[in-house]
Amino acid sequence: MFYRIKKFYWYLRAGHNFDWHDILPPRLYWLGFHCFCPVCRSFVRTLLPYPPHNTTDACPVCRALQRHRLAWIFLKRHTNLFDRHDKLMLHFAPEISFTKRLKNILGRRYITADIQSSIAAVRTDITAIAFSDNSFDVVYASHVLEHIPDDHNAMRELRRVLKPYGWGVIQVPLATGPTVEDPTVVEPEERLRLFGQHDHVRQYGDDFAERFSQHGFQVSSLSARTLIGKTWLNRYKIDPNEILFLVRKR
Repeated sequence: MFYRIKKFYWYLRAGHNFDWHDILPPRLYWLGFHCFCPVCRSFVRTLLPYPPHNTTDACPVCRALQRHRLAWIFLKRHTNLFDRHDKLMLHFAPEISFTKRLKNILGRRYITADIQSSIAAVRTDITAIAFSDNSFDVVYASHVLEHIPDDHNAMRELRRVLKPYGWGVIQVPLATGPTVEDPTVVEPEERLRLFGQHDHVRQYGDDFAERFSQHGFQVSSLSARTLIGKTWLNRYKIDPNEILFLVRKR
């Protein structure tokens, strides 16, 4: 903050034009009452576009989307992840809005992994996870499985690395009806038309929980409506129909 004040002072002394975005901390620059982000605990005056989904729901301070805001509330309010008892957590395809905060809370017990992400600590394929059986207490993967051609093997791997009675939070984009997939569809334009995004390999549907439970999981489908009161749904700008899945190793 001192650096920003000093920079502002020298801009004025030099007679330069300046951009308040460069001078003020993001939390202050975006201050307003359109939305409260529970991830970074910021009151913001607007949300920013998120081009892949053609939506406007990204927090301008921490870049958390509505699915991240829902997951964070769930982890904080409805799980024992932060009770200071030793739990080892595996986070696939880590989101920038989560990594620093989870690292600060869990320390070395928090491990990020991905096959290509530059911010992941471990480079590994979710269909062949580079950890031994029964390693983790918690796994988290948000909007990962719809990119994986062999998602059944990914689900088996997640179960393998979970400890007995371990649990996970899984999020995927959903549509009504059964899951739609076709491995012969490889063109980005056709994937966009059929699956909702150019790099998706399927569009999950109402059968997702059943699909996941086939691999030794007890699966609970939880909507934002059931987890958060109506007033706070609007305050957090979360769609009441947004779903997350709590999976437990049987």
